[in-house]
Amino acid sequence: MGAIFNTRGTIAILKFLNNHYQPGATHFDRARANGEYNVLRDFATYPDSYSCAIQLGLQDPTVNPRWKRWLDFLDAYQQGGVSGGQLVRLMMADALDPVRSPNCYGIELFAVPSSGFFIQNPPPQIPDQSSPGRYTSEIVVETNTVDNMASIASYLHHK
Repeated sequence: MGAIFNTRGTIAILKFLNNHYQPGATHFDRARANGEYNVLRDFATYPDSYSCAIQLGLQDPTVNPRWKRWLDFLDAYQQGGVSGGQLVRLMMADALDPVRSPNCYGIELFAVPSSGFFIQNPPPQIPDQSSPGRYTSEIVVETNTVDNMASIASYLHHK
């Protein structure tokens, strides 16, 4: 997920995440079979999104500093009394859970430029045109750039 748009790092992490959860036996089905939904819901062991991402192997050394910073902002964001990181993790876990979402067959993650954070909840479900009843779950986070968020946070902190 982005927060710094049109950079190699943003493109790399979105591509990595979307590849990891794309429909099919070698990606989404494997993540489901590996029980990734249990890790995503395990806030006691992995209290922050970055530690959860590391446990799931969802990190890229070339973008880790920005990725961690963005995930820290996501965790700090509150929507409906829930941490943004927790909300995204729960939506991903629900999509992967074969009991809760048996007809889900993939997750697509999007970071959309915006003036601030907002997580589309519930996540849009995009029907599979070739298999009625099946769908992909879209996790959409509207977000400002990390640099702008850091400036705003710093300003508010010193005010």
